[in-house]
Amino acid sequence: MGRMLEFLKEMLDDATAGLPGVAPRRAFGSWGYYVNGRIFALAYAREDRLGVKLPDSGTYAAARGLAGSSEWAPHGSPMSDWVLLPADLHDDRDAVQEWVLRAFHLVRAAPAVAVRKAGAGKKRSTRNEAKPRASAATKSATPEPPKKTSAARKAGTTPAASRKPPSRRSGR
Repeated sequence: MGRMLEFLKEMLDDATAGLPGVAPRRAFGSWGYYVNGRIFALAYAREDRLGVKLPDSGTYAAARGLAGSSEWAPHGSPMSDWVLLPADLHDDRDAVQEWVLRAFHLVRAAPAVAVRKAGAGKKRSTRNEAKPRASAATKSATPEPPKKTSAARKAGTTPAASRKPPSRRSGR
């Protein structure tokens, strides 16, 4: 781990000390800090900066108003509610702790978001999928129509075995 990333992780460790349910773990090649399974702070190695998730528009705007702050856009597309704090704040542990605590409380209080797995809700058919079967009572009550043989199809008739016998005339 690089010296700067180690320094940022220590800052987040200090800022989150004593907070209930905080779990640091590797995330995005950096260190993420989670509460209730949701990330709220990040020691971002690529830019050597601290990031916080602020899902409240007023708090987000206040953080973005800090000189030197920026949106967190790891792949060119900004991540919703995320702010990279100015590098100047790295020297001010109290200011870092204030922003980390805001992020912690906002993310912890935010309603859980249902995560949809890829392909969820789509009906997938498989070759071995069970097909509904007719019950024995339904089978016996509903006779199947006779199947036509290839010769009968050409002639437009049904096979002789399934034809009705000719009716007898009464005059014979």
